[in-house]
Amino acid sequence: MLSILSDDSKFMPDVEFGGISKLERRVNSNLEKLLLMNIINKEEFNFLKPMGSKYPYLYGLPKIHKPHVPLRLILSMCRSPTYNLAKWLAKLLDPIRRHLCKYSLKDSFELVDHLDDINIKEKTMCSFDVNSLFTNVPFM
Repeated sequence: MLSILSDDSKFMPDVEFGGISKLERRVNSNLEKLLLMNIINKEEFNFLKPMGSKYPYLYGLPKIHKPHVPLRLILSMCRSPTYNLAKWLAKLLDPIRRHLCKYSLKDSFELVDHLDDINIKEKTMCSFDVNSLFTNVPFM
């Protein structure tokens, strides 16, 4: 896990970012602007406004079916400054996703529901073993 976290192209030290409280203040400032412009209402503002935020929590689940037992990294964003904002945006954008993306699935349960309706005779199913899903999107 340490070798992944040491990759400067994917992670940056917190000292460059300014800390969790600075991010919380930036989110709150932008939410106040949205409230003043009547883009969000007071109820949405209160839901979205982060208070007492914590750093995201990174942990690894061992892939015991693989040689050398690598870790599947999970980044828990609960209690982070943008957690409620992400939940709100996901709900807001979901109808657009469903309209534009014919093959987009919410989770594995939705996949099972779709597979029940498909005749898989003379069809080939495959899966992919992806090593890294980290993107190289630059930080703000």
